[in-house]
Amino acid sequence: MELRIVVLGLSLVGCAAGEGAAARSDSGAASDLGADGDDGGGEGAAGAGLWWTLGAALTLVDGAPAPAAGALDLRVLDDAGVELCAAAVAIEDVRAISPPEPVVLGWWELSLGPWEPTCTGAQAARPMGEALTLGVGELHPEVAALLPAQDGLPAAAGDRLNGAYAQLSADEAPVAFGIAGPAEAFAGEAGPWTEAPLPDSALAVQAVYRFASPAR
Repeated sequence: MELRIVVLGLSLVGCAAGEGAAARSDSGAASDLGADGDDGGGEGAAGAGLWWTLGAALTLVDGAPAPAAGALDLRVLDDAGVELCAAAVAIEDVRAISPPEPVVLGWWELSLGPWEPTCTGAQAARPMGEALTLGVGELHPEVAALLPAQDGLPAAAGDRLNGAYAQLSADEAPVAFGIAGPAEAFAGEAGPWTEAPLPDSALAVQAVYRFASPAR
């Protein structure tokens, strides 16, 4: 089955407002693999983050992230893409499960640690639950099309990186939201991974799409 992105009220990184039907501002993002989406409307609570991004610095051991050797990097943004808040969220447990599509090579349920953001007030609300599912697979073509707009990413990396996937809850569809790989892939020097299980390696995950905050 070919994955397709349906934008769920999520703005594109590096894409100016009006540049494409889904664009609303100039940074962040997240995108659905199959289900139809809705931007949710509204302006969000005063002072609250309207968007959030998901990144990670992980260590793969035996084909899965090692719980004690990495963390998620979450950033809360306002509607203009300005960062309001950040938090490194520990991974307390990992369970490998069957991927939702053949193009996803590794798919893991992550139990997450405490949310301890760098800010207070409404914008400090935790944007996700206490668990999520994260995956690495083939680079989605619509994510790949946005890579030239990514600051600091060499052109050669577009052929070397894998795609990053997530499922925020059992009630939501999996989404293609970013890029993933070891440092050599981000430098455009090696990759992508094409077979499971994934090799033991340091793994970076970087957002290309951003998720809509519950405050929207």
